[in-house]
Amino acid sequence: MPTRGPVVTATIAAAVMIAQQVGGKATRDALFLSNFEVTSLPVMVMVSAAVSFALIFLITGAMSRLGPSRIVPWGFAGSGALHLLEWAMVSLAPKAAAVTVYLHTVVFGLVLISGFWTLLTERFDPRTAKKELGRIAGGATLGGLLGGILAERVGAYFTLSTMLPVLGLLHIAAAVFILRFVTATGIPGMVSQTVPQEVKDPRYGLSVLKEVPYLRHLAALVVVGAVGAALVNYVFKAEAAAAFENGERLVRFFAVFYTVISLATFLVQTTLSSWFLEKAGLTKTIATLPVVLAGTSLGALFFPGLVSAGVVRGGESILRSSLYRSGYEIHYTPIPKRKKRATKTIVDVGFERLGDLLGGALVALILLVASGNSRPTLLFLAIGFGVLGILVTRLLHRGYVNALEESLLNRAVELDVTEVSDRTTRTTLLQTIPGLELDTELIRRVRRAKSGPETLPDPEDDDPLLELLQDLRSADARRVTARLTSKTLPDPILVPQIIRLLAWDQVAEPAVRVLAKMGPRITGQLADALLNPEEHFAIRRRLPRAMAMHATEGSARVLLQGLEDRRFEVRFQCGRALARLRSNGVSIGVTPEQISVVVSKELSISRERWQHRHQGPQPEDTQESIFVDAALEERANRSLEHVFTVLSLIYPREPLRIAFRGLHTDDPSLRGTALEWLETVLPEGLWKNLRPLLEGDAPVSRPKRTREKILEELLLSNDSIQLKLEELREQGKKPD
Repeated sequence: MPTRGPVVTATIAAAVMIAQQVGGKATRDALFLSNFEVTSLPVMVMVSAAVSFALIFLITGAMSRLGPSRIVPWGFAGSGALHLLEWAMVSLAPKAAAVTVYLHTVVFGLVLISGFWTLLTERFDPRTAKKELGRIAGGATLGGLLGGILAERVGAYFTLSTMLPVLGLLHIAAAVFILRFVTATGIPGMVSQTVPQEVKDPRYGLSVLKEVPYLRHLAALVVVGAVGAALVNYVFKAEAAAAFENGERLVRFFAVFYTVISLATFLVQTTLSSWFLEKAGLTKTIATLPVVLAGTSLGALFFPGLVSAGVVRGGESILRSSLYRSGYEIHYTPIPKRKKRATKTIVDVGFERLGDLLGGALVALILLVASGNSRPTLLFLAIGFGVLGILVTRLLHRGYVNALEESLLNRAVELDVTEVSDRTTRTTLLQTIPGLELDTELIRRVRRAKSGPETLPDPEDDDPLLELLQDLRSADARRVTARLTSKTLPDPILVPQIIRLLAWDQVAEPAVRVLAKMGPRITGQLADALLNPEEHFAIRRRLPRAMAMHATEGSARVLLQGLEDRRFEVRFQCGRALARLRSNGVSIGVTPEQISVVVSKELSISRERWQHRHQGPQPEDTQESIFVDAALEERANRSLEHVFTVLSLIYPREPLRIAFRGLHTDDPSLRGTALEWLETVLPEGLWKNLRPLLEGDAPVSRPKRTREKILEELLLSNDSIQLKLEELREQGKKPD
């Protein structure tokens, strides 16, 4: 569908909409402060926030049932008509008009703007959106500049109330252009008949918030940010009210202020937003807002006055509408359209207004307690909420990544990696994409094989590779298992998808066996997943078992790197895999010095953590251990087994195996022989670290004997150790 005409229409609508917003904010503030004392502002903030919060579920329900194409244009038209009525009220009841304008601007402003952008994102596909939404946003920024200039000029030549009909006409004009956009793009109107019954429930949005923890963290960030903004907003407006007593001068001041903010926002958005998203990621991009809030508030404590208050309020406003907004909107990526409609307005507006309510109450309390010197207290609190906001952003990253991975795997969202602007989403997509984007790759492969480079075949063609991919990506464990256990090995192009299956417990074992059978040609792909610390933990701890079947020095080198992983279970499985490779005659290529470093790190943990790693039954771990058998499976410690497994890469395996078993008996003589042999074999530094974990803090006194004599006694004690372990095992089976 051609987009040039609709894009131009949407750009004009955005410019008119933001021009009205900037002019409306200046008029709202000037009209209220001209009729009321600044100390009345916290009460007004709380009242408007309460009204917004009460209406939010009604608006969200209507948006879910009817869609933004029906709600948004008529919402703008109604807002314009209300501004005309407010104009008529000013001469009759100026205070009532001031309150009405404040409520009107606060209650409907964010809702209408949020609905407008939702309308656009639902209309454009991702590729078109990436190209065109930036242009529309540029038009909106230009509209903000024009709106500020318009408000300043009206304030210079006319009365304050003259801005109200201007604001009304701007919103009516926006409604007209949005209706033209809806008609041109053919967006469906009434969709309530196709909406599931659960979506019609006003509580549906809250249930979605309950399902998605990171959305709750996002809502918490919105509340914290709104409270901080309310604190500095009061400080700024109190300074402005003290400096400008005339209503026309106030509206001109606010108009100039908001115009400068719009220009600065545009510059930051166009020059820094993409760089932050690409280089810093989502978390740091969003954290710019609380960082600036805390930093500028701290500066304002030492430099009081209107200028410093303007810097605090301006910095918060600029970052909120640029870097913060860019990162914030991306957090809705994992949410399907239906759930997004139900929750976005609740979080965007509902929790924003909840924060306004809490912020207004906090300001009112401070004014009551410290009316004569409230400014420092308010700024101290703003610093505190800035720091709290920084802490909340740390909770968002992992939740966002998990939700995005789940949505991608469930096909709840569709993304093209080339259309992703931020590093966080791109990284997650690239790690998850092997299980999603193979359809396109395989279709291209079929195209080259069947039709040449110019013709893309129908994806529905009967192609075995596509059918196999569809089966592997199904949610049916039996269907997946049947494919994995077939005699024919999959094409190597399917390896990334099979790797993803290692995270699914029901099909993990056949997936391991298939990857093992595919041989060394896929070692590189397995290595990339194993050594990636961001990869799913279940995948990484199962990959070494597959690599152990690839009896090559390349596999050994990768597994040796795995011995340094931060996760113990990954190190444990890499050690077992290396021991198996050595048993199969593969040259490990490791020196005693390297093994000493690895073992020393394992021995550096506390005794509590060491003892905590008890073996216990491991039903999914079918690889036979060289140290643990049926007699030891309920008694062995995984920490000790891992150390002995790593030691077996350079020391004789049979004496190590017997010593390991001897350490798990309760016979002092057998344990003593095992300990004595270890003391003679291990380097002094390793033994010094291992001894307290085996003997306790005080070493056991043993007679001095030669290493050969101790080894001979250790080997002879093997049968006694076996009998003792069997006895202990039988005792463990008896009921208490």
